[in-house]
Amino acid sequence: LFSGRLLLDWTPSDRLTLRLNVNGNRDGGDTVLPQLQSVQVNTVAAPTAANPYAVVNPSLYATFTTPPTPLAPNPGYDGSFLGRQALAFCRLAAGDPGTTALLSAPLVNGNKARLAEWNTDRPHRRYDSFYQFALRGEYKLSDDVTLTAITAYARQHVDRFTEFDGTTATAADNELFGSVKSFNQEIRVSGLNGPLTWIVVANYDSSVIDDTVVFNVFDNTISEAVPGLRFGPVNNNLALKKKTYSVFANAEYKINDQLSFQAGIRYNENKQTGFDCSSDQS
Repeated sequence: LFSGRLLLDWTPSDRLTLRLNVNGNRDGGDTVLPQLQSVQVNTVAAPTAANPYAVVNPSLYATFTTPPTPLAPNPGYDGSFLGRQALAFCRLAAGDPGTTALLSAPLVNGNKARLAEWNTDRPHRRYDSFYQFALRGEYKLSDDVTLTAITAYARQHVDRFTEFDGTTATAADNELFGSVKSFNQEIRVSGLNGPLTWIVVANYDSSVIDDTVVFNVFDNTISEAVPGLRFGPVNNNLALKKKTYSVFANAEYKINDQLSFQAGIRYNENKQTGFDCSSDQS
């Protein structure tokens, strides 16, 4: 992780002041790796030759497979359990390497923070960065009136691969990448004229967002909603453009030490265009 900041103040004249702020950071660290606690479809009521890696737990098996009734509610019931288990055992019998890796993965019990399994075909690192430039200028048009301009640009980039299954299988893998670019410009004119204090502000903001999440559950039983047809990585892409225009004015008139009159008005307009799509890469 690297981060830095540069601050620069410059007063070229008694009427003009400039302030520059440049900051940023870069994160190239590892993503967090989860630890596998259990695999639901590995739960059986009695030992079975169909799955040598099964965990015998009759009570938990009954919880998954017993439908609830009004007199015996069962919040742990999973109506899809038996079908998904049969599918996993069928894949295992066919020698599917991903299913074998998922069902045979060792479980982590106890406080062993460094004990984990992961997919070795992808780098488990972050390639994230952020930087920002902001310039503020103040110019005294007169002794009572000040012009202020604030210009800012920021950009964030995210690229990371994260495991969610804690195994060498591709059961819950997540890839996130995208960027956000933002530009902002604000102009203010403010003044103090005797008992009257006033300000007028115009603001423009523009943002471009591109976000993609790739979720891969190929070795998971939920990847086969249609028998015999497994879907691969699923792309979820969002592209969004936003523009905001606003004008603001406020005035306060001090009638006496106990009474003042204040009035303000604001207009805001926002325009957005976007594209959102989910698709199966396979």
